[in-house]
Amino acid sequence: MSKEDELKSLEEQIHQLNAEINMGYNTELLIEKNIEDIQRQIKKQIEELDIERKKIHADNWHKRKLIRELNERRELYARQAEEEERNKSLRDKFQQLMIELQKIRNNFQWSGRIMQHQWDGGSFITLQKRLILADPMGLGKTLTVISALDLIKEATKDASPSNPFITDAADRFPVNGPAGKKVLYLSSSELSYNVWDEFKQWAPHRNVVFLTGFSKDIRRVVIDTLKHMSEEYVVIFNYEGWRKDLNILPIISELDFDTIIFDESHKLKEGERNIGFRGTSAIMSGTPSPYRIAMTGTPVLNKPQELYPQLHLLDPYLFYNEKLFLNEYCTQIEDDQGKKRWIFRPGGLDSLYAKIGPIILRRTKQDAGIELPSKTIIHHEIDIDEELYPHQARARREMRTWGSIALDPENHEKGFVSAAAQIAVLTRLRQIEAWPAGIKIRDPLDKNKIIIELDVHESQKMDYIINPVADMGLATEALSSGERLIIFSQFVENLKEYQRRFIEHGYRACLFIGDTSRDLREEIKRDFDASKTKREDAKWDIVLSNYKLGGEGVNFTGASQMIIPDEEWNPGKRDQAYDRMNRIGQELPMTIHVIRVKETVDSWMAELINFKEELVDGFQQTFSKNEAYNALREGKI
Repeated sequence: MSKEDELKSLEEQIHQLNAEINMGYNTELLIEKNIEDIQRQIKKQIEELDIERKKIHADNWHKRKLIRELNERRELYARQAEEEERNKSLRDKFQQLMIELQKIRNNFQWSGRIMQHQWDGGSFITLQKRLILADPMGLGKTLTVISALDLIKEATKDASPSNPFITDAADRFPVNGPAGKKVLYLSSSELSYNVWDEFKQWAPHRNVVFLTGFSKDIRRVVIDTLKHMSEEYVVIFNYEGWRKDLNILPIISELDFDTIIFDESHKLKEGERNIGFRGTSAIMSGTPSPYRIAMTGTPVLNKPQELYPQLHLLDPYLFYNEKLFLNEYCTQIEDDQGKKRWIFRPGGLDSLYAKIGPIILRRTKQDAGIELPSKTIIHHEIDIDEELYPHQARARREMRTWGSIALDPENHEKGFVSAAAQIAVLTRLRQIEAWPAGIKIRDPLDKNKIIIELDVHESQKMDYIINPVADMGLATEALSSGERLIIFSQFVENLKEYQRRFIEHGYRACLFIGDTSRDLREEIKRDFDASKTKREDAKWDIVLSNYKLGGEGVNFTGASQMIIPDEEWNPGKRDQAYDRMNRIGQELPMTIHVIRVKETVDSWMAELINFKEELVDGFQQTFSKNEAYNALREGKI
């Protein structure tokens, strides 16, 4: 082959290869295009499937929600049917009880003076066996319980199976024999003396044994004597009684109490963190008492979980886990500082009421048919006067500066501020507004080193209440009409300064605080109890008390004016203090004066109180329906 032919052949091969390359390139482009088309189609199909999936998911969510709602409604109807059946059974028992008890009602010391709501309450307790008596202050809860003890004793004295109040072992809290005979009454040490007086007045037929204030050895001798020589007794003991004597708990349990009463049950609100709760729980675990009665005018003070320890003591089988309780009825919220707190979730209170409504009895004064004189609360808002009170203004600024440093998380090892530190700062700020004299702030790292020491004897609030040089002020206005006065404060030095000023102005003022002797306390209580001392025979014009000692369980009905220079930041405890004079036996209109200095910690306190009031009010309104109790009363009528 010639060179030309070879060249021509090569050119043809090159041309053919180029053609094949072009064809392959075009095929590659076509394939890539097809792949892109397929990918677009797949993506579109995925999007369509995802939309369909979301529709199905939403539809299933709504179906599941509907199923939950239907189940909740079904459970509600079942509970209502069960409750109605229970109410019918209780009404039948109630009528049988009333027929029997009316026959022996006049046999008791209290029969002539007991009020109808107390009689009804005692009968309800007899039937329910375990409940929280949550009547507000002033309705006579102690007499209600004393009457219940006698009703329980009479209702169960016949231990035969035919007695409707003697239950069989199928009952969760069986009453297999006479009850209301061996009674343990737990209270705080301050109020245990009041309980002793109530039993002496209303139940002199009872063998009442008082353990508060005695030594370990004497208590053991008394308990051993009861165990071997008595078949019937009421033992009054205080929550603090086992703080230094835990070994007494199993010894007390050996008395085999058939009825246990724990007064002021809100004081056990901290559960296992509270020694009063731990001791009460230990006694109850060793004593299978069918009757358990909690008493408190404020079952919830600050937060929902405070109710749980009381319910657990009443029924540890139903309420055995606090976390489950909170998850079922509550939800958590976060405040502006990032702190989480529990509140009742929407509908949570109603769900809780459906479960425990029959074991919480709360009547208002209106429900009980009690009409007391009017009660007026006046808030006195005072503008800061730094010109007349320069030293107090300086102390206020220093305390705010110290507080801002003390509450700075960067100054704390773990980067947060403890609740104790916050309370300490707030307490000092409140003390500044009340009476700054004597405040000392010590170095947390060196207790011997004082950071701030105030020798300030100025108080705008105190001068507003009683002027140190002139017989004038809010208190003197209240006293000028012949009315008697109560002043509540958290600070003892504050109260002592008030007493000094009142005495200088010729008024008869007494201190009702921890330092006050036991005998003097009893004398003051008698003097300010309108049922025991007439106004013209009174020894004192003014009682000056702290919230801890005088804010609960005391009748100050001899007074009709009250002044609050520093508010109790718990609405429940505040209302308990208010109601020391707003009780049965009060004859005069009452006025409560709350003193606040504007743009100070007082304003912050007012907002905090309003927030807490919403929780407390919601609980009280829900649990004042008393459907089971009202059903009994309607059955009785």
